[in-house]
Amino acid sequence: MATVNNVAPLLNYINKQAGGIFGAEVTDLDSFVSMGDAVISSETNYEVFTRTFFDVISKTIDMVRAYKPTEIELMTHASEYGAILRAVDVDLFDSVENPAYNLENGDDISQDIVRKPAVHQMLFTGFNAWEYDVTIPDVQWKTAFKSFEDMQIVVNAVFTALANSKARDIENAGRTAYCNLIGENVVRTDAGDCVTVINLLADYNTLFSKSLTPANCRFDPEFNRYATYVIADTVKTMQKITTLYNVVRAEKFTPRDNMRVLINSKFASACKMYLQSDVYYKDLVALPKYSEVAYWQSAGNGENNFADNTDVNIRTASGFGVYQHGVIAVIADDEAVGIMKTDERTNAHHNGRGEYTNYFAKCDMGYYNNMRNQSIVFTVAPIAVATESALDKYVATVVKGDEEAVVITYKPKNSETVSSLKCDGVTMTATTDYTVSTNAYTILTTFLDDLSLGDHIIEFTLSTGAVLPVTIHVVRAAA
Repeated sequence: MATVNNVAPLLNYINKQAGGIFGAEVTDLDSFVSMGDAVISSETNYEVFTRTFFDVISKTIDMVRAYKPTEIELMTHASEYGAILRAVDVDLFDSVENPAYNLENGDDISQDIVRKPAVHQMLFTGFNAWEYDVTIPDVQWKTAFKSFEDMQIVVNAVFTALANSKARDIENAGRTAYCNLIGENVVRTDAGDCVTVINLLADYNTLFSKSLTPANCRFDPEFNRYATYVIADTVKTMQKITTLYNVVRAEKFTPRDNMRVLINSKFASACKMYLQSDVYYKDLVALPKYSEVAYWQSAGNGENNFADNTDVNIRTASGFGVYQHGVIAVIADDEAVGIMKTDERTNAHHNGRGEYTNYFAKCDMGYYNNMRNQSIVFTVAPIAVATESALDKYVATVVKGDEEAVVITYKPKNSETVSSLKCDGVTMTATTDYTVSTNAYTILTTFLDDLSLGDHIIEFTLSTGAVLPVTIHVVRAAA
């Protein structure tokens, strides 16, 4: 059958980041987001109940739009039935010479030359499944309330909390699909295939001989004006047919009504303060699908700060580690990120002997990134170096006063080596702070003992410039 991922642990992890319990930690999105490269097999693509009926393609997207922006109709591709989303695209054609105006006596003008269209098919398969379980007693609560109506208030509150849990998870999962889109653009830009990640701050500092930093740039009115100008101008250019804004350099355009513009809320608030009358900012806000995003991955490690809000720290669905700072905006075709399957349902089972009912609220959600459609990412920090190398762990917990050495194994790819280790930006010293045996890095207890309570980031900087971060949680000993 189509791959069904049990994403409950991943969702809980995503929710803790999003809720500000800790900062943006490496989140592995392998299989969470479908990248359209699946192969259907008669031996595996069948439903799981009888294992007899084959999975079917629920819908086919025709990616070839008529170039009439005002007449494009918005579509949603989510379907309850089926398990596969197919996207079909056709390359635009090069013109050829018209022979009608250059005829000579005896010419043989053939009309039988075969010219096949360049057709592309992407199959987005698999979806994510999770559920919420809750028990409601039949009679046990009656002693605590004066009436059925009083008790019903609590029952209603339980189901409202369940609905809110589902809304939280769906919102955070959707935002995570955008994190993967950001990461995939970083990977392809870093590889030199395209330029779909733009460091606005570096361009501004170079162009105007300034020295603003990611931490303070949003408080500079001139930078805000420059950044909103570039973003607004990009929106206009993306409405024309170009090869600039997708990683495969296909000729694409996005009508204004299909343009999703997501702006970091702290940057947007600064723009509102400094550019209240600026026409460029007003143009962005007026877009039908403009929205402000409080954070991409984490609300912040205990505090709502710009650095955490603009971090994307993931392993992409295509298998690359990306640690990108300073993401302030994303523009994307509304078919670049989407939901290909959605099925929400609730089952109930009554236990007569125990006099209670168990409710099982289930969600099936399939997210996809279609990289043939247009998307572009704007940052105020250097574009990250992507890497296929990995670590065996990205999070470790250390108990204050009872520290144990943390062993992290580096798994190299493409001849990348570890150049240095830093903790909270300070270079660590080999043999004093850590030891190395082959690719096993042991963070010594003497070093961990000096860390304060809270989160600390150890960065493995690789020979290519890529960074693999590990979060060290230092916690109090249990009472």
